[in-house]
Amino acid sequence: MGDARLDYLFHHIFLPTQLPQQSDGHNGQGDQALLDALLESIGTFRAANDHAYYQLWSTIQRSLRTFATLHSKGKPFSRSSLKEAFQDATNGEIIILHIALQNSGLVIQKKNDGYVIETFEASPQSANVLAAKGALEWDFPSQAVVIPSDTFEDDYFRDGLVGFLEKASLEPVKQYAATTLKAGSNAYESRDTTSPTIIGQLLITILKAAGRKHNPTLTRKRVRDEVCWGDGAENPWRRNPRWLVLRISIQRVLCSLLGAPGIFQYKFFMCSFISSLCHRFCTQVSLPADRLTYARMKLARRVAKLEAQGIASSPELSTVIQSLFKHNRKVFLDALQTLEKFLENRGTQTRIRHIKKMYRLPKRATPDSTILSLCHSRATLNEILTEVYYGRPRAQMILPQSQPRAVLYSTWVNNSETNIDLTTTDYFCLADMEAQLAQHVKEALAAGEGIDLDGVVLGLRHQSKVYQARAYQAYKENAEQLSLMILNLLELWMALDTLAVRRYPLLVDYDPGLPVDIMHPLKVAKLSDMFRLTRVEEYLEGRRRQAIYPLSNAIGDLNKTCFAVRYFDQCGEMQKLTSTILDDNESAKAQKNRELVERSAVYEKLIKEASETACLYTELEYDPLTRQHNDRRHNDRHCRKCYVTREASRMRIDVYEDLLPTDDTKAKAIAFELLLPSGFAAWRDSVWQILTLARGDSISDRQPQLLLLEYKGLKRYANSTQSSLTLASRTKSFYQTHYTRIPFPAQLDQVCLPHGLKYGVYDKEHGLWTSRHSDKPSFAAICSVDLPLKSAWVSVKRFLHPTFDGVYPSANEVVASQTRCPNSLTVAEYSCFQDLRIGTRIQWIKLLRELASSNINFGSVETTILVTELALGVGPPGDGHVLRAAHWVFRNQLFCQHLAGCIRRRLQAIATNWREGQIVECLFVLVQRLWSFGQTVGAINEAQELMLLVRKITNSWIRMLRREICNAVDVETAQARSRESFHAALLCRKTFILEAARADLGFQHAALTCFLECAFTIKDNLSLSESGSINKMPPTLRRLYVSDLKLIHSLEPHIRWSLQHVQSAVSEAVNNVWMEAEGPSARMFTTWTIQPAPHDSWCTAQSRSGEGVLDQNIQFNFIEGTLYIDGQLLGRLPEEYARQDFFKQFFGNRTFLTRPSYLQGLSYMFVSPVEGHEIHFGFRNGYRFMRVRPRSSPTMILEFLPAVVFLKGHAAADVADLPLPLVQERVHWLDIQAHTVEIRPHATMWRARPSDWRIDLRSSQGWRRNKSQLVDPRSSAFLRIAQLIEPFEHRSKMIIYQPVDPNLSIRTNLSHSSNLNLTVDLPALELTFRVSFDGLLESRQLRAYIDMDQDAGTLYGLKSSLVLRDSVLQDNRSILVAMGPASITRDEAHVNVFIKHTGFYARFAINKDAKILGICSYSDDSNVQLSRDYFISKPIVTQLHQQYIPIHSPQGLALKRH
Repeated sequence: MGDARLDYLFHHIFLPTQLPQQSDGHNGQGDQALLDALLESIGTFRAANDHAYYQLWSTIQRSLRTFATLHSKGKPFSRSSLKEAFQDATNGEIIILHIALQNSGLVIQKKNDGYVIETFEASPQSANVLAAKGALEWDFPSQAVVIPSDTFEDDYFRDGLVGFLEKASLEPVKQYAATTLKAGSNAYESRDTTSPTIIGQLLITILKAAGRKHNPTLTRKRVRDEVCWGDGAENPWRRNPRWLVLRISIQRVLCSLLGAPGIFQYKFFMCSFISSLCHRFCTQVSLPADRLTYARMKLARRVAKLEAQGIASSPELSTVIQSLFKHNRKVFLDALQTLEKFLENRGTQTRIRHIKKMYRLPKRATPDSTILSLCHSRATLNEILTEVYYGRPRAQMILPQSQPRAVLYSTWVNNSETNIDLTTTDYFCLADMEAQLAQHVKEALAAGEGIDLDGVVLGLRHQSKVYQARAYQAYKENAEQLSLMILNLLELWMALDTLAVRRYPLLVDYDPGLPVDIMHPLKVAKLSDMFRLTRVEEYLEGRRRQAIYPLSNAIGDLNKTCFAVRYFDQCGEMQKLTSTILDDNESAKAQKNRELVERSAVYEKLIKEASETACLYTELEYDPLTRQHNDRRHNDRHCRKCYVTREASRMRIDVYEDLLPTDDTKAKAIAFELLLPSGFAAWRDSVWQILTLARGDSISDRQPQLLLLEYKGLKRYANSTQSSLTLASRTKSFYQTHYTRIPFPAQLDQVCLPHGLKYGVYDKEHGLWTSRHSDKPSFAAICSVDLPLKSAWVSVKRFLHPTFDGVYPSANEVVASQTRCPNSLTVAEYSCFQDLRIGTRIQWIKLLRELASSNINFGSVETTILVTELALGVGPPGDGHVLRAAHWVFRNQLFCQHLAGCIRRRLQAIATNWREGQIVECLFVLVQRLWSFGQTVGAINEAQELMLLVRKITNSWIRMLRREICNAVDVETAQARSRESFHAALLCRKTFILEAARADLGFQHAALTCFLECAFTIKDNLSLSESGSINKMPPTLRRLYVSDLKLIHSLEPHIRWSLQHVQSAVSEAVNNVWMEAEGPSARMFTTWTIQPAPHDSWCTAQSRSGEGVLDQNIQFNFIEGTLYIDGQLLGRLPEEYARQDFFKQFFGNRTFLTRPSYLQGLSYMFVSPVEGHEIHFGFRNGYRFMRVRPRSSPTMILEFLPAVVFLKGHAAADVADLPLPLVQERVHWLDIQAHTVEIRPHATMWRARPSDWRIDLRSSQGWRRNKSQLVDPRSSAFLRIAQLIEPFEHRSKMIIYQPVDPNLSIRTNLSHSSNLNLTVDLPALELTFRVSFDGLLESRQLRAYIDMDQDAGTLYGLKSSLVLRDSVLQDNRSILVAMGPASITRDEAHVNVFIKHTGFYARFAINKDAKILGICSYSDDSNVQLSRDYFISKPIVTQLHQQYIPIHSPQGLALKRH
């Protein structure tokens, strides 16, 4: 019997915990294997049993043979076979039938008074099996009748019964098949069991008319089944229902003939059957040990239950049980012993296979073993040393590659990928796009008649989509810029809506869904933007007054008043399309009906032929299965009946689904979506885009089952209009389910099904259903600013929200809240902070009061956020004036004068303190508001003077901080001053909004000098982690930096004009920023020339000495502030170096000032030393490297070697050049002069120690203190030792060295004590082994050596272990086990356990007699106890015993956690 058939028997008879995840019927081979095994077991049990029961079991055997004949390979019943079975039935014999298509079992038993017919369900429904906590309890049979012998043996009655049973086994009845509800109709469910109604009710009812109802003694049985359905399986695994039918039939006949003893005959037979299977498992195929163990458990449990019942039963039954045990006990014991012996042999083989083979080691390493091969690193090291010898020229500076602005913009717009790491180019292109959008809005609003309205609307929609995708990513957490983005989007939508209403007048009746107050939370700094905002509000109010229906009727709900239905009623093309679809649908249904009729006729023909044809049998002279002569065997290959039966059962027909739903409204909406007008699609997408942005819907809804345009029945009718919103279905189409093909017989209503899709409007881009998102939109969340992490102002965060206009707390409530004041704030500051935002019309007056007082600290980030909310917030409209309700006070000249005076006094007070940048940022917001909203010439002039004062103050701070940075005594101070200088430069550049607002081009000399100095300072102090990835900046600095970039974009024409006409300002700016480490020095320059495109942001000149000789080339990027002197970047170290792993390893994210390096072949050096070392950087073969020169040893030059040098290289080797403990967590320095590599720990990477390993490249040897010589990891000596220790520790983590006494000769060393023997160091475990005098690895720490006998008597399969023998007490053995996460793999009938240690190990004692594990009882670490229990829980241990022995770890005697 093959492996597959035995697997089938094991799964269906024993029902183990691990079962297949799909049906395993194998075309009836499993059923045949089950019958063959049963027949063979019955013969064995009959021969071994009491002779009095011989005839009974012979009768059962004949019944099973009849069953095998009738159910050959799962084929339908043969009429002739059934007649023959009925005719040959003897008194007491049963005929067992399993009608699989009707899920029924039928047992017919001939008795003296007639024929008893019993029926029952063969397989429970899946729902009942899954709902049951354990086994199902069933009573058998479910129905029974008695037919008189005369009636049953009547030819007419028998022919009718045979015909009925043949039909039932051949044709499924769809009315009683398993179904599921789909689209309002019942669909055929092939994965569940059929209702037994045809046999259990219909047939029994017919038979009752010919006989009478029978009430037999019921048999209660616990039925165990499973439903296992894995991914990709068409049908789930279910227990074979034929096995249940056979068991019930055998048990019923035994109980009916024998009474109470019959149940024990059945149970002993089942034990005998399981015993025979166990013999097969051990002899015919090699099953895994876990299955054999499970089979042994099943058999032992059944036998034990029978023994218990023999004791507890009545004397009569006890006698029967003892008699049965007398005849069958040996069979059971033989099976159990066979299993036990088989498992024991398996275990012995496994133990032998898992015992590690040991051998003795040489005491010394050969001289060749101490020569390091350095396969990976030698080529790199030689290249470095050769380069130093010959020298290398300095690299020449080439301006970075660039493209013309128009090409960059086109590439940027057409790039569909979202770039997370934004650059200045992205923001410049974004500013270009915003300028173009403003122009397109003007052109669209001024468009006349005769234009392609749909085309213009589509263009505006595309621009809006691209702009939002780019701007939202670029302006993240920047409330002011996001507000401008929203205003631009609303203007675009206003232009789009205007044209869409002209194109589709029906849109006037639908509200756009944007409330008038949606823009109140915006933050707008310019007066011109306030005018734009007012125009949009007026347009929204006008649209709202004209609307009749809500927006949901246009983009969401499918009802009679929705836009799609109303537009359909006016569109003849859509109505024509609907008629076409309905005509095509009727034609397809008619075609399907004809197909059904034709194929049904073929099916009926096959069924009729099968019923009229007899199976083909072949005469055999001798059949070993039946032990009879002249028997017949079915000829499968040439049997016509079986062939046509198979053909009929394989026939399937595809279902057809209606193209349109019966609901007229839904049908019209579908037709509208198929011919979707492009202009309306753009309008709908644009409105939904703004609503989605306002609602902040980021979590996708459940995905639809099918999009309308992907539905195969309708997609051929659709036009080419693209839209983000489309109709989609929450339910599957019939074509997507397993109901798409149904077997015969079938009816028309089962083949032609209704439209199964339920539609709604779905957003494909965001994964949202429009009907689920109908709350009021608001931009408040987008336009709010978050407080810094761990801010003390969290308790008053709601007062910073841009939509705060709710129920104002009273004065008493503000006073009462003082008890919640954080400890880091004063009560006055806490109260004033709350009071400022209360009252829309008086906020500015309260702020003016606080400016004149000292209640609030204007130097905190929280105050800046509060002032920004107050100053820039749009708020509700006022009396019709553009300044609205919140900013009406700027129409008052006296208020503007007092505000300017308070700001001036505060600026003058901090003019010399460059630490007060936050106050300047806060005050500048007020100055900008005064300059923008001032209604008189005096107020505007006051604001301009204050801006120039801010410029003067911050510019002086920049120059002071530049000197502070160069003269800083440590890195931390330089970094702090760098951040302050960067902030001051951004604030200084904000004042150039004055020049941007002027109509004439050009800067004055002082303004241009200041502007260029700010450009250099910003670039020079931009953190390396932030450069090239603006999103990584802190939010406060990012907001200033983005605003600065957009200001530069607007000022670019002014800058270009000024560079040509005010050249002295450029020279002065370069002189101011070009300083040596000691101080500034003036220089003269030639004419500054702007380079042609694409490098038109660079200007170049040459510096002149006093004699007028050209000496240095200068390249200055006046947009970004980059300054190169002779090809070297002035200021910060280029970010290409700072991105290197070695830079972060040594210096983290710190920034340093650099200057050109004086070492040949290197480019830069730090201005200040680090840890007493000069740091130099260079570039070689596409890689950047670092060299250092200790100031204590000026002649020594060390080059840092990355660890990858020793791991990868040109040579193809499988191991590293050095042991990993000498590679990882180590710093490698190449001494250029000494030709040595120093290996230092991270903790002392700047300082050499005598205990550090050094590699002499001339001799290729590794030394430590001149007393230890490293063994090459590729040498034979290393490999022999590593093989003994692995996998307790991986060989790459071992350090093997040869101790040497430098005071002794080589011959003396070879004959010296064992202290000079080969030594193995395991740093991760803090263990050391040394080769002993007899060639064994011995550890002084453990006072033991690795035993030649690695059989511990337990823990077989645990690979990460070593068996030790005590060095003094030779009889004491122990096992060393790594502790950490384990990985377990199957190894035939066993397992392999590998433990990846975490720096810990445990030591267990081995009892010398029983080889039993032990662990010290005084260990206080529960992890050791749990580890031991974990090992024991695996199938790798046998016994356990407590002993007293220490548990070792790298930290000492008791094992501790980190």
